Amino acid sequence: MKNRNGTKLYIHTLLIITGAGASHDVADHREINVRSEFQPPLTNYLFTGGGGQLIGSVNRFLIANPIAAQVGKDWRISRHSLEEYLLDLKNSKSLMLRKRYWSVPIYLHDLFLSISNSYINSASPGVPSNYSSLITAIAKNGNYGQIIWLNLNYDLLADSAIKASTNNELKTFDDYMNLETPDKIKIKYTKPHGSADWFKRDKAEIPWYDIRHGNVPDDFEMLLSEEIYTENMAHVGGLTNKETHRYPAILAPLGKYEYLCKDHIGIITNELKLIKSLSLLCIGFSALDQDILDLIKDNVKHIGKFKVVNKNYEEAKKAYLNIVRHYGNINVAMEQAIFNAGFTEFIKEGLDEWLSQGKF
Repeated sequence: MKNRNGTKLYIHTLLIITGAGASHDVADHREINVRSEFQPPLTNYLFTGGGGQLIGSVNRFLIANPIAAQVGKDWRISRHSLEEYLLDLKNSKSLMLRKRYWSVPIYLHDLFLSISNSYINSASPGVPSNYSSLITAIAKNGNYGQIIWLNLNYDLLADSAIKASTNNELKTFDDYMNLETPDKIKIKYTKPHGSADWFKRDKAEIPWYDIRHGNVPDDFEMLLSEEIYTENMAHVGGLTNKETHRYPAILAPLGKYEYLCKDHIGIITNELKLIKSLSLLCIGFSALDQDILDLIKDNVKHIGKFKVVNKNYEEAKKAYLNIVRHYGNINVAMEQAIFNAGFTEFIKEGLDEWLSQGKF
């Protein structure tokens, strides 16, 4: 961005990280018409429903995916966190256990595609939402010329808000890095752990039905292409028989990942290295993801503003401490950084004030 004299102006950058808590609280039920049985689950309830209510979509898709149901049952009687359990499953010496792991991304695809299309009742799935309100508030505030957004969720609720705000259908992976609102705010958006509308090619063309029932070739991992592609994304909800030979590009929550779309991460890390100082906003992010913590530590020069949004104070405190310890140089006290309420309350009571503060 340049002024009238052609001098380059500094563009304030907002780095947003959204985790499961953001999508779980993406709709203000007082104002947005939703189907509660499709509320996005928090990570620990991916295989159980939970949060005091039975999440209908979780149970529905566990019934349809008996191997994923077995995974959930075994995890519940183990003494491991979900991340530890799934990582052990993926790396197990037992071929039977490794084969169980391959049903999980299909289960997560089915679950989160259904959530994306069904949770918010509107002509455009996912809009309106707190994600929409977040983008609108940033544009209205005017302090930021660029958003870099790392969304750790598999659902398409933030995608829908971004599409509506930028008039971009996200048909190709280049689109994610070249978004712009009508207010000329640039957005670089990616989903490091995959998405309900991302796929890899399944060279063996194994039907999803077989994988759901544990009928997986011994060398299945070798039969998946490294390529992630977005062909026919607009029709992802109605896959043909041929298209179901694509395998979901989704990484089950493992704690430590390898980025699925490395091109996106390469562009984002190069951009971060050029920025002198930025603002960091974490919504519903546990800060347990080692890959994200390393990305911040290795590429962000200075964090001038910092906010952690989480209605669970102990979880917010853990996230704050994890980031500060890993990064090492954030001069924002914990009591100032933590917004101890949900996404909905933050949109209504905390976002505008925080955006307007100085020290970018």
